[in-house]
Amino acid sequence: MKRRSVLSNQTVKKRKKEKAFFIVLRGFRRVITGFFMGSFILIIAGGISISLLYLFHYLQTTPYLRLEHVEVRGVDDETSKSLIEICRFDSYSNLLFLNIEDMEKRMEAHPWIRSVKLEKKLPRTLVVQAEKHVPTALVLMDGVYYMNQYCEVFKPVDSSDDLNFPVITGVSRNEPDATQKLNRAVEAIKILKNCKEPWSFKELSEINVAHEEISLYFNNLPVAIHVMSRELSDKMGGLIKITKLLKDTGRIDHVSGINLNISDGAMVSFKKG
Repeated sequence: MKRRSVLSNQTVKKRKKEKAFFIVLRGFRRVITGFFMGSFILIIAGGISISLLYLFHYLQTTPYLRLEHVEVRGVDDETSKSLIEICRFDSYSNLLFLNIEDMEKRMEAHPWIRSVKLEKKLPRTLVVQAEKHVPTALVLMDGVYYMNQYCEVFKPVDSSDDLNFPVITGVSRNEPDATQKLNRAVEAIKILKNCKEPWSFKELSEINVAHEEISLYFNNLPVAIHVMSRELSDKMGGLIKITKLLKDTGRIDHVSGINLNISDGAMVSFKKG
């Protein structure tokens, strides 16, 4: 009985040793497998990284993506040259790696440029679609500036610029309703562009804006013509009639002002003496 018990204990101990051995062996295999798998993954990742670096270097240096043509649309030749010079393109410029957003901002900083849109045309062409400011009037504020048809004041006027535009006065840069005033002036300009001489836009010399009322000055009659801005279109017929009457009666040269803000006609002021 004791012999069987001893043999049984020896068998249990042997099995425990074998089980422990297999557990250690399986753990060792897992470690080895994990090591090789990790090494394999690192090798693959390293290979991919090296390939990507090589590809990046190739794309940066390949002559097939070098910028060769800059096509500027929407502006004159002089402005086109200025826009190209702003971005400092050279023979090593790579079309793929050009910073479009940065170049658009730099081009739009040009005083005559309203907007710019760039488009890459692989492999070697950059298209520049530019919109140039078109001055509609001069605005007298803290200086003299150009203004376009969108009420955007965009450039200080210097001695070399064209001054053959009507002047908008009565607007301060810092006043809250400056934009509304400029809008009223632009609306008046649009109406006068559809009128015939001598009351056309070409003959307009000044628009003074005072809230809802504007005062017009024309080259052929350099006196203030007062009218509510919203009523200008309806009042132009009355202006034409009253000035014709004044000319026919020989009194046009004695006029000092015309007020069209009268419900049933106009009020004319005359010079004294």
